Amino acid sequence: MHNSAPKTLGESIKSRIEHLIKDKFKIHEQVPNPEFPKNLDYGELFTDIAFKLAPLLKMPPNKIAQEISTELQDFGAEVKGGFINFKIPVSKSLEFLGIEKLDLLSGKKILCEYVSANPTGPLHIGHGRIAAVGDSISRILKFCGADVVREFYINDAGEQIEKIGLAILGKSQEYKGEYTESVKRKIQEMNLSDSESIGFAASRIILEDIKKTLARFGLEFDSWVSEKEISSKYSKKAMELMEKYLYYQEGALFLRTTMFGDDKDRVVIKSDGKPTYFGNDCAYHLFKVERNFDELVQVWGADHHGYINRIQAVLNIFGFKNKFVVKLVQMVNLLKDGKPFQMSKREGTFVSLDELIDEVGADAVRFIYLTRTADSHLDFDIDLAKKQSLENPVYYVQYAHARTSSLFREAKNKNLYDGYENWKQENWKKQNSRLKTSERERKLIALSSVLYDIISVSAKMYEPSTITTFLMSLAREFHSYYQKERILVDDIDTRFSRLLTCEIVQKAIRTGLDLLGVRAPDKM
Repeated sequence: MHNSAPKTLGESIKSRIEHLIKDKFKIHEQVPNPEFPKNLDYGELFTDIAFKLAPLLKMPPNKIAQEISTELQDFGAEVKGGFINFKIPVSKSLEFLGIEKLDLLSGKKILCEYVSANPTGPLHIGHGRIAAVGDSISRILKFCGADVVREFYINDAGEQIEKIGLAILGKSQEYKGEYTESVKRKIQEMNLSDSESIGFAASRIILEDIKKTLARFGLEFDSWVSEKEISSKYSKKAMELMEKYLYYQEGALFLRTTMFGDDKDRVVIKSDGKPTYFGNDCAYHLFKVERNFDELVQVWGADHHGYINRIQAVLNIFGFKNKFVVKLVQMVNLLKDGKPFQMSKREGTFVSLDELIDEVGADAVRFIYLTRTADSHLDFDIDLAKKQSLENPVYYVQYAHARTSSLFREAKNKNLYDGYENWKQENWKKQNSRLKTSERERKLIALSSVLYDIISVSAKMYEPSTITTFLMSLAREFHSYYQKERILVDDIDTRFSRLLTCEIVQKAIRTGLDLLGVRAPDKM
């Protein structure tokens, strides 16, 4: 069941079309990968290449599509209104199943930095969405062959650390609440007196809580980088590299980021001699550049939009010529009974990620966070997330996986499984296969083979929701199949063909869920 050349089905169609138009029409044209349709009645992939070629060839799109599709019959090509749709035959789909890894990004070293929350309090639900997006992007890039380092930048220097120190000393109104009180009790045993060392000690206690929450949420980081440590090591060198772009104004030191497209120059050292948050960030980004990554990916809250240009400016000054990607993640609104909802006022202002996980479970939180594109606002319906029914999207997809597992258990219990593995080996990709498939099975096997194209698109767009949407489509098709077909019939070839279909769907769902960081349960 393994494919040695990890080329996807869509890529194979694309390269076939490129050769075709070169031979047939004598033109060299970049052909986009076929896309996944919104309406699965037309097929599992489609291409609009005929519309792109029409002005070049001075021919109607439908005629071009007809000419191309005659050469793509082994991919099940059909023309409708100038579009070429692909209803992939089983024999073709089977060639593209069982890929363990794609080679889209092999040899690339990528740094993914995300969450990086201030260690001044628990993670809130907004951090949670950033965590889900960042972790899933890391998993997807890794699946596509990249060497990925997942990094958390600890903001343990500067004003907010001093402020939490003052709050614990009772000299500030910020960061008050039950949580800060519990941190204060732990610090009283340490005999510290000044706000800065108290603040730093508090940040370390809070960081441990953040790590526990992230572990509950299924996140692991390869690297934890301390702002305090990095600024002491890299600030001097960063300042030297930026020297010719620095100037003083009213006692503060500015960096000419406007030379690189920023809307105003930015302060790196304040008039009191202390670095700004951005000043320390310059040192951190020098540390990033010096590690020679091919790509720097950061996942930030949408409120950091204005921060992109100044970081891009600094990277330019440091001579970073590789890819710099910022993924912005929008806010989360909680809903209960269809109305906006604050779960508890423990911190006075926000709902913690731990509370949401306690309420609906980590799988539901992660999956629902990834149901919409990262740059769109998300309404998180708590009632829906708790439902053990097919209305709940995460339950819907996980239940499809559990159903396939229970089918195999039932087959084994009823002695209807004996000989299946041998039968599978004998009939997988064979010319005179005894595989018996209806249109429903063809469609499920085809969809499962298209998963790798979906993953590839998701990696290029840094967008996990592409996979979530696909899994919901695959689960919908599977549930409908399961309800209409008896799988464990008497005829051996029919039974084993149906079991094989279920096994292929199961593997696709498990692969997809794993990339979202969601479990694929065998029982529900």
